[in-house]
Amino acid sequence: ERPRRARRGAPAPDTAPLERWRALLAEHGEAVRLVGVSPRRYPADPLAPFCFMADVKGLRRRLAREKPLTLERPALRELVKAVAGGAEVRYGQQ
Repeated sequence: ERPRRARRGAPAPDTAPLERWRALLAEHGEAVRLVGVSPRRYPADPLAPFCFMADVKGLRRRLAREKPLTLERPALRELVKAVAGGAEVRYGQQ
């Protein structure tokens, strides 16, 4: 018996449904918006790479800060110390 060919544009058997992606991502907090994904065309969307770049540019504009974040040296030292498991951190001139 000859193997059947997949229909053109048929999803691969291991492709997760879009709702599964949304459910998994929603477990991590805020509302989920998939970047560059068209719910109508998922998973066979030939335009996805182009939509992705446009969406990322839009996110960059939407999430841009007026003023860059800063971190003073004492706060940086405490942060690094916490990450290093309490070890004393020394760098540069004191």
